[in-house]
Amino acid sequence: MDRARCAVPEGEQMITRPQRNGAAVRGHSNGAVPLRQGSLNGYTASRSRSRLLRAMVDVVHEHGYAGASATLVVARARGSRKTFYDNFGSFDDAFDAAFEDALDRVAQVVAPAYERDGRWSERVRGALEALLGFLEADRAIASLLFVEAPAAGPAVQERRTHALAMLQAVIDEGRSQARPDRTPPCLTAETVVGGVIAVIHARLACPKPVRLMTLVNPLMGVIVYPYLGPAAASKEVARPTPKRATRPQGVEAPADERDPPAGLHMRVTYRTLRVLVAIGAHPGARNREIADAAGVTDEGQISKLLSRLESYELIHNSGEEPRWGPNEWHLTARGQELEHGIRHDLRG
Repeated sequence: MDRARCAVPEGEQMITRPQRNGAAVRGHSNGAVPLRQGSLNGYTASRSRSRLLRAMVDVVHEHGYAGASATLVVARARGSRKTFYDNFGSFDDAFDAAFEDALDRVAQVVAPAYERDGRWSERVRGALEALLGFLEADRAIASLLFVEAPAAGPAVQERRTHALAMLQAVIDEGRSQARPDRTPPCLTAETVVGGVIAVIHARLACPKPVRLMTLVNPLMGVIVYPYLGPAAASKEVARPTPKRATRPQGVEAPADERDPPAGLHMRVTYRTLRVLVAIGAHPGARNREIADAAGVTDEGQISKLLSRLESYELIHNSGEEPRWGPNEWHLTARGQELEHGIRHDLRG
């Protein structure tokens, strides 16, 4: 066989099927599993950061910016203080990152809605519907952006000022649509954006949730009035109320909602991923074989890890006599879902 064709690319390592007495280990095998060095490490680190960011959003939503803390965020993320401070220098750094991430998520929805073809007022309506729909579908992010962010530090305030300036520029494009005899004052866009933000803030701060999509028509009336006049504003207000919001298409759910399988409440570590990948590649493998593939040198440690995964119904032992005979581990349906999600994210 041509060695050049079978060589593992530089920077990858090969988890191979262990051999016993020169023969292949019994049981079905999907063959060797090439894993880029550091890919699982990076995947675990990325998931940990995503979970911390989402935990920050949820904790701030429940306790407010003043009542939130790193301790609460770590507990919500089911992580550790070390992981938190490996990712962020301080609580404020973590909040800044969560705010930036929330803005990015909103931009993924609002920008395409505004950049489509059509008149200025139609594009603004599309962007406003997208914004309010996203906020209604994720009240925690809405609270962070519109209620809690004004109390945060200078980094958030600078980023928030920049975002508001971009919105003002979008609204002031309506100046090109105004009649020559109706030139809006220079502060019109700033006033309009400030008013829209204040209305959204007030609704989100209410103890009783308010349907944000009901604001689309009246806010559009406020937006177009100084540029297009009262008749255009009245038409906007009289339009049918948009439907109840759902999670916008193409926007990822928060990390804790995407974690496969749903309802799995456990920390997924690098070693956990290696074990699941090894079992997925080699159904029926035994403790020692899985340990070798996953790089676990301690027999007690691999036994505890396998027992833990079994308790979460991610793997099951098909050995005839589990107590006395050799273990033969397979992924359960839940385990296959998680292992598939790992590989899908790594390919991404």
